[in-house]
Amino acid sequence: MSVAVITGSSSGLGREYVNAVVNQFPEVDEIWMIARRLERLNKIAEQYPQKKCKTIGLDISKDESYETLRKILCNVITIE
Repeated sequence: MSVAVITGSSSGLGREYVNAVVNQFPEVDEIWMIARRLERLNKIAEQYPQKKCKTIGLDISKDESYETLRKILCNVITIE
């Protein structure tokens, strides 16, 4: 399974990266969108019903967000 993780994806370049992944890389199975404004991320995800999107409301300028992201990743990824 391939996953694109895009930070700052609620606007600007991050939002453009989401568009690029959807339009230019159809082999990507899932997009993880990370940004402070979860409600914006959810609206963006609704625009791509053909793509599985995970929206994560985090401010990665704050140290505690990395611990939250680590927990999210540990629940999804199993390292063998």
